[in-house]
Parts: sequence; C-alpha cells; structure tokens
Amino acid sequence: YILFNLYEGNISKEIQLIDEGKELLDVLVLDNVEFIKDTLQEKKILEKFPLLYSFKSKISNVWNYPKTIKTTLITGLMIYLFMLIGSIIIANFFGYRIISHTISKLGTISATPLPLMFDSACIIGGIITMGLYCSLSRRVRLFFQNKEVELFDYKLHRYSTIIGILGSLGIIFVGIFSLDRKGPQGLYHSVSSLIAFGGFTIALFTFGIVIYRCNSKMPKILGINGLIPLLTLILNCILPSPLLEWILLFSILTTLIPLFYWISFR
Repeated sequence: YILFNLYEGNISKEIQLIDEGKELLDVLVLDNVEFIKDTLQEKKILEKFPLLYSFKSKISNVWNYPKTIKTTLITGLMIYLFMLIGSIIIANFFGYRIISHTISKLGTISATPLPLMFDSACIIGGIITMGLYCSLSRRVRLFFQNKEVELFDYKLHRYSTIIGILGSLGIIFVGIFSLDRKGPQGLYHSVSSLIAFGGFTIALFTFGIVIYRCNSKMPKILGINGLIPLLTLILNCILPSPLLEWILLFSILTTLIPLFYWISFR
C-alpha cells in the first residue's frame, strides 16, 4: 500500500505514512481494514524501539528461506520423537511404567541412567514448536491479507500464537527444571509444567477454531483435532493420574504432528 499526502496537486514533503495512512484507511471501505490498521500500528510501535525493530527485521529475513525452515522443523520433530521414545525404552529397563509413573519422572536419575535425554528432548521440543507456531501464524496472516476476514479470527490467531509460544517456553523450562532441579518445593518444575500443558492445549484449540472458520487451504480436520487435547486436559484435571497425563501428551502430539507435516510438505 502506497499512502501519501496530496496538496494542491503536489505530493507533500511532510509525509507521515502511519498517521495519514490510518486516516485514509478510516475513509476507505476495505474488507481487511482492521488487519492493515493493526499492521501499521505495530510498525509505529516498533520504530520507537530501534533494537526491537532491528531484531524483528532480522527474524523476518529468516522467512526468505522456507526450505530451510521446513527442513529444520521436520528434522527437529524427528529428533524429539526419537529422544522421547528412547527415554521411555531405556527407563523401562529400570522399572519405569507409563501406567504408574508421571512423564516428569523420565527426567530423574532415580528412574533412568540418562535423564538428560528426556530433558534435552523437552528443550528441543520447545524450540521446534515455537517455529511451528510462528510458521502457522505466518501462513494464516498471509491468507488474511488477501481475503475478507472477521476481526475475531484475526485477533484470535495472534493470541493463539502468543499462547503457543508461552507453552513452548514452558516445555523448555520443564527440561531445564526437571524433577532433579525442581526448585523449592518443586515450584519451578510445577509452574513450567502447568504453562507447558496449558499453553499447548489452549493454543491448539484456539488455532483450531481459526483453521476451521477460515476458508484457507488448510484442511478443517487440522482444526477439529485441536479439540482433543482440551478434552483430555479437562479429563486429567477431573481424574488426575500418570496414565491420563501420558494420554494428554499423546493427544497433543497427535495434533501437532499433522500440523508439522502440513507446514513442512505443503
């Protein structure tokens, strides 16, 4: 969009793209006016903080290499699954059972000789899911630029991205603050686990709503899948048990893996 001031047939030298652009958008009737206004407002805020603007610009340049991003995401996912499954198999030789032991127990020296394998898997999982949420947000954002969308869907996708990234940070801190490094009365580990499970569950559910409501190229089944982790979380809160905790993790994975596949291969 090219926005300018026109005064007596000449382009004004005092061009203020953001302010004048917002006024122009208030006059024009555009289907995606809220999206454009939010984008301009975001740019105006970033320009007040040069370091943040520079950081965001460098991050934006990463999207110029889509093949690298896709390869990194799918490779990271495979490494995470390999390390998670490996942790379970190794711990199984030392008496670990999914039915009777929580997920976090895999990060203790008392349950397995290789707790760092599980801790590292958590950190890797958090990093790659951050990339996934950013990729999903970018796909949805590009779709919103060219289609008529409701303000609700646009806002919801942004909140979903933020919540998803918080969940990813939570799982990273689960790896850092394992049960062997859980903090006073297990506070650090408990809070990290809560943020991880809550963040992933809510983000997948809300992203699912956006995917289902918008007529994008993403299959609606990917949106419907987002309901499964939420139902499992509710069930786990009502009847907490190690087995249901594992079922919650598997429900999150069965929702995330199709999204990884779609982002990487479509």
